[in-house]
Amino acid sequence: MGTIKRHLDLSVPLDTSIWFCVNTLFWGTGRTGECTVKNLNAFDPTIHAKRSDLSEVEDCNGLKQTDVFIPRTKCLVHGKHLYFARQNGDADPEQAKQIHFSVNDPPPTAHLFAYRHGNGHQPLTRSIFQDRLKKVFKDAKLSPLLLHGLHIGGTLEYLLRGLPLEVVRVKGRWTSDAFLLYLRKHVQVMAPYMQAHPHLHRDVLRIVMPRV
Repeated sequence: MGTIKRHLDLSVPLDTSIWFCVNTLFWGTGRTGECTVKNLNAFDPTIHAKRSDLSEVEDCNGLKQTDVFIPRTKCLVHGKHLYFARQNGDADPEQAKQIHFSVNDPPPTAHLFAYRHGNGHQPLTRSIFQDRLKKVFKDAKLSPLLLHGLHIGGTLEYLLRGLPLEVVRVKGRWTSDAFLLYLRKHVQVMAPYMQAHPHLHRDVLRIVMPRV
């Protein structure tokens, strides 16, 4: 995450939008298609998140989170919520949000990740998002980010922080079977990072390994 931030210019509208989107996907454990649109003419306020779909929520303990409501997804016709809270360090989604709103200030009915372009705003498309990140990783001399890299990374980050598997599953809005398939698919990517956390590594392997 720090590498991405260092290779973006947060005074540039597009880069600011992308940095906020990156943080939302990572800390909200979202999928790229949930926060971007297919093309510049594809924005649909009944499907895609608008600025007015973002709200601040507080639990009974006074802990604050940002709630991004996605009106509809490929799998959830009634929509889903991506939650994130303030984080320490370079990758703070709250700071990314504030910078985006300061630089781009999308209207309430516009795409949440819309950025200034010409005399108006345009929605953040999936291709523009991915192409910009490809350049970031090329400039940083790193391998390209996997298609679901931010989703995987966010899931792994929460697991490494000690969140129970069931809590991470619920946060990502997975069914039990879908989460099992997800872990099985990505366990080889995640395993090297879990080696220093034997309890987590053992729990994940216990779940993903087929029973005999």
